[in-house]
Amino acid sequence: MAVKIGSMYCPTCAKEVAADVPRANHILHFLLTLLTCGLWLPVWFLCALLPGKKRCRQCGSTSTANKIVPPTRKQLDYAALCGVDVRPNMDRKAVSKAIDDAFAADPKLKFKINARQKRKEKQAEETLDAMPAAEKRALKKWCNAAEECDHLLVVYRSGQDTVVDILECDDARVDADAGTIVVEFLAPRVDDVVAGWDGTKEVREKELCWDQPLTLSTNDILEARKVQIDEDQIKKYQSTIARKIKALSG
Repeated sequence: MAVKIGSMYCPTCAKEVAADVPRANHILHFLLTLLTCGLWLPVWFLCALLPGKKRCRQCGSTSTANKIVPPTRKQLDYAALCGVDVRPNMDRKAVSKAIDDAFAADPKLKFKINARQKRKEKQAEETLDAMPAAEKRALKKWCNAAEECDHLLVVYRSGQDTVVDILECDDARVDADAGTIVVEFLAPRVDDVVAGWDGTKEVREKELCWDQPLTLSTNDILEARKVQIDEDQIKKYQSTIARKIKALSG
């Protein structure tokens, strides 16, 4: 089976990506058809008709992969401003389409969003004004970390569990409804990336990729400190978390 380069929407990467597109090797099938006196012809026909699944060149997922990539917190907030009802089974692509459909259905939606955004900002300002000075300082600290895209070793509560991870700080804001500060993080995953070409094939390496959205209230963050880490330092990532878990257990 030959392969050409095409494109596809990857459900894992949640975006349009370059993809390996299988296609029938017609020269090989022609030779096999000659050698078998035409008996191979039905196989050739099927291979040409059903070439196979596209495969993402970034993560290796197929075009029929069923992994649901959840919408980000920012996407959900914007959908709420648009008046879009986001159902539990909707992924990022579905939410984006619902937002586009809302704009297409209501030419005045842009003005409505501006008005809703102003009301929301006013509520956030009122909530911030009522907060103690320590909370205001905490918000400023988190906003600075987000501007620098700092990586932080974070210990936080998730339900009944205590989780340790190295997260990238992406944003911080006041949640007027809950009356608290929430921090938007990006959690990491291990990604298989193309590092080069050795003359015959791609050279692939594993790297950390911080792209998994995670929203935490500061009430759930037990500890956070800045760490220096790069995408290729998987062993450092693992050892740093292991040491912290050992310290907490001891």
